[in-house]
Amino acid sequence: MEADTGTAGVAAAAKSRPDAVILDLRLPDISGEEVLATLKTLPGTFEVPVIIVSVRARKEVSAVAHALGAASYITKPWAEGEIEAAVDAALKLKRAVPGSGTALPALKP
Repeated sequence: MEADTGTAGVAAAAKSRPDAVILDLRLPDISGEEVLATLKTLPGTFEVPVIIVSVRARKEVSAVAHALGAASYITKPWAEGEIEAAVDAALKLKRAVPGSGTALPALKP
């Protein structure tokens, strides 16, 4: 699944509930941080690991993304295989530790 805007990405993720999301922070309509925060509050997407990609290499930006619930933060240009490795690690952690992809506490049945 691919989306051209943050709004479209949130709607698509909420509808399809992907295994993971790769999110660029620079979007034409809303900020990537806003998309991340929204995904981490929606019932269908709060457990979905989000891997951030950005040209912004400042540690403060990465810290904010992680505080909002990002599983990983990758700076552009990335090394070959870096995104795949981040997605694999996030999915392994999600399977091993239920609730690990969340910004919210894991819900118990």
